[in-house]
Amino acid sequence: MKRWIVKLWVYGCVGLVLSGATCLAADVDEEEFQRLKARASAHDESIEVFRQSLQRLESEIRDLRTENRALRKLLEDRPEPVTQDQLRKVTDQVREVDRKRLSDNQVVLEALSKLERLVTTVP
Repeated sequence: MKRWIVKLWVYGCVGLVLSGATCLAADVDEEEFQRLKARASAHDESIEVFRQSLQRLESEIRDLRTENRALRKLLEDRPEPVTQDQLRKVTDQVREVDRKRLSDNQVVLEALSKLERLVTTVP
């Protein structure tokens, strides 16, 4: 019994909505209809502009993702970046080599000086 009452109520509501829609359509005059039509047309144009903008952004996102993948691959192929400690260690080693080079240069200059004295003293 309750189902039958619910069905009757639903059909009654649907009938009221449909009759209200026809009454509403009859109340809209030609001028109002033209204004609504113009607004709908303007909305359609706005939607098209939005779609084009969205497509452009999607294309840009695809390009950026491709570039990002290429950069990731480039980084994966490279060796590990140098840490500060590693750089400091190499710098110290270079300084040590340079210090030894200067020391060796001094030894060579002294040896050349002795050789020059020997050459000039020998008759």
